[in-house]
Amino acid sequence: MIISQLEIYDQIWFVRHMPKKGEHSREAKKLAAEIVDRLEEIPDCGAECFPFELIDELKEEYLSDNSL
Repeated sequence: MIISQLEIYDQIWFVRHMPKKGEHSREAKKLAAEIVDRLEEIPDCGAECFPFELIDELKEEYLSDNSL
């Protein structure tokens, strides 16, 4: 649900500012970094389904050099 909210926030920013294709707002990138940091703090042995894929997807989409 948090990821959905992040994506909605970023889409609204995109519509309002029309950046280059694939560009994300600084605010969305900052939020994604905070979400990744929090997810990485969860001990992987303590979760029934640890979100490794979600962390990788967020890093690729919002935090990689390609997202800048």
